[in-house]
Amino acid sequence: MNSCRQFYRRIAYLVLLLIPGMFSAYSQNDDLVQEEPDTTFILIPEIVISAQRIKTDNINRPESISTINNLDTRLGTAMSTPDALDVIPGVWMQQTNLGGGSPFLRGLTGYHTLILIDGIRLNNSTFRSGPNQYLNTIDPLLINHVEVMKGQGSVPYGSDALGGTVQLFSKSPDFSTTGSELKGSLYGKYMSHSMEMASRFEIEGNSKKTAFMAGATIRKLGDIVAGGDLGTLSPTGYSEKAMDGTIKHRFNNKQLLTGSVQFHRQEDVPLYHKIENGDYSKYHFDPQQRLLSYLRLESFYESPLFSKIRYTASYQNSLEKRIKQKSGSTITDEEEDKVSTFHGSVEVFSRPASYWDISSGIEYYEDYVRSKASSTDEQSGETEVDRGLYPDGSGASNIALYTLHSLNLNRFSFTF
Repeated sequence: MNSCRQFYRRIAYLVLLLIPGMFSAYSQNDDLVQEEPDTTFILIPEIVISAQRIKTDNINRPESISTINNLDTRLGTAMSTPDALDVIPGVWMQQTNLGGGSPFLRGLTGYHTLILIDGIRLNNSTFRSGPNQYLNTIDPLLINHVEVMKGQGSVPYGSDALGGTVQLFSKSPDFSTTGSELKGSLYGKYMSHSMEMASRFEIEGNSKKTAFMAGATIRKLGDIVAGGDLGTLSPTGYSEKAMDGTIKHRFNNKQLLTGSVQFHRQEDVPLYHKIENGDYSKYHFDPQQRLLSYLRLESFYESPLFSKIRYTASYQNSLEKRIKQKSGSTITDEEEDKVSTFHGSVEVFSRPASYWDISSGIEYYEDYVRSKASSTDEQSGETEVDRGLYPDGSGASNIALYTLHSLNLNRFSFTF
């Protein structure tokens, strides 16, 4: 009986709460209809590239694609590229140390989530299935905009994009329409308690046929000062520096050549959770760095079968050195891995009809891995050479052929 009374009492309360609102809505409904002006909402289409490897309208795409621009990275509170991506809905960023950050898309990370920089894979054959720190080797102040495609990435990009694709586009100089120009900019950031001190200098020059941009970033990140009574998380801070340069030249209206170099180096990066739990007295990445250089030639034609052909050749080198010492031990372990990646691709863009867009191509990646390790006893000074994490001198190659078609028929879109 008591439970029945409580149930009917709750129903009565609910009715009493709803009745005033119902009468108010009915009494004001006519006035609202009369006074409401005619309003037209215009959705500005956002152009994305990641879905079909060509520029498409994001509003009419079936894929789930989110974007951020450089203002979110520059002016926000982000201290790194993983911090900047953490604001995107559907992206969960795993960070157990300040110098890392691995995005989870559709519950997957590691080599199941593909990271691209200017259309070139950051992923290589040494990426593990679990979280990694390599997204943090991209300078956030170099990024112009980011596209994140959640799910469906394996169709246009391969099996390492099962969870999705994170594509970062670096800033690029523009050609001048009037005459030669030269300009520069200086960026600075300071955070209290020495949590962050960062500066970046950029210079850009352009003319009608040639444009270039160069920049350098220096950043010092201190230990994180946590909120509440958590105090300071130590050790978490590290230092980094980055340099980059891009030059573009158009030979005529039908050929555009782009060359770019990016270098990023982080030093003395602690793996906080390994040290905080007491297993290690030292566990640092020193250094952790990435080098990318590429040349890209784009040729434009009036043929519907070959509207544009893009040739890309790139070289990427990653270096990771881990210095570890277990608590209470006098043995210091050092592991060093170098991965050199060579890449070449040819992309063909076609438009046989106004409603039919095609992106086809072939791409090839080859990794060459150097890996070594050693253990040094601080008391005796003796050093023992060990096998590296990977077989020294090993390699891996990946070749892919693809063709992506998009049909836009009135209100229907088909992709295959």
